[in-house]
Amino acid sequence: MAARCDILFLCDIFTKLNDLNKLLQGNRKTLVDCKSFITTIILKLMLYKINISKCQFHQFPQLVSLKDELVDEDLTTHRNYLQLLHDNMVGKFQDDIAVNIPNWCSNQFEVDAFDCEDDIQEELIELQNDNDATMQYHHNGKESLWYHQSILDSYPSLWRHLKLLLLAFPTSYLVESSFNHVGTLFSHKRTGLVSQRRDLQLKSTSLISGSFGENGNQCKIKRKFPEVNLSEKYRANIKILLTLMAKLNPQ
Repeated sequence: MAARCDILFLCDIFTKLNDLNKLLQGNRKTLVDCKSFITTIILKLMLYKINISKCQFHQFPQLVSLKDELVDEDLTTHRNYLQLLHDNMVGKFQDDIAVNIPNWCSNQFEVDAFDCEDDIQEELIELQNDNDATMQYHHNGKESLWYHQSILDSYPSLWRHLKLLLLAFPTSYLVESSFNHVGTLFSHKRTGLVSQRRDLQLKSTSLISGSFGENGNQCKIKRKFPEVNLSEKYRANIKILLTLMAKLNPQ
């Protein structure tokens, strides 16, 4: 019975960790999002530990089916596991937790400029009274506002504070997505490449000139850099990867 309780407990915990992993994936996730999601799950782990101590299993839909069969030893094991998981996540993400996010970062058009740092007060007032910037903010969101070069040039002090926070959070999603796209660019499957997530948009162009055997293997391959239209986030990374692949696979 103890083994069954442990399995159901782990099913609930892994479900929550999988949900966290999904939240951290995507081409528009930033350090601000990362800190929010991670600090939330860390606080929830302590909540789960306290509730298990009180024999409250509302957050454990699988384990609750055996709540009448749990003994003190099972509860102690689960509490210790949650504490260990909490400590592990605090240590692993300590840099992200320590990131200082200004209070005006999330509500740039609502915060009182007089309560902000001295070096951004003037530009923040100008931004809040910029009609074009206000429209972009309400239509596309706060992150998209800073994708426009005109905004970056007009408010350099604000951008100096925000540029690190709005960088893409370096999860495995970004790495795997970039390598996967580059690998597809150099394969015969490029003609059927359709990116549903619009992470990478390709022009109809010849990426590899050569012929293919009956089994699909390439022969007489001649590589050249593709003409690609990349989203801003991947442009630099893909150029570096293409350069490396060209060096590893010379003509």
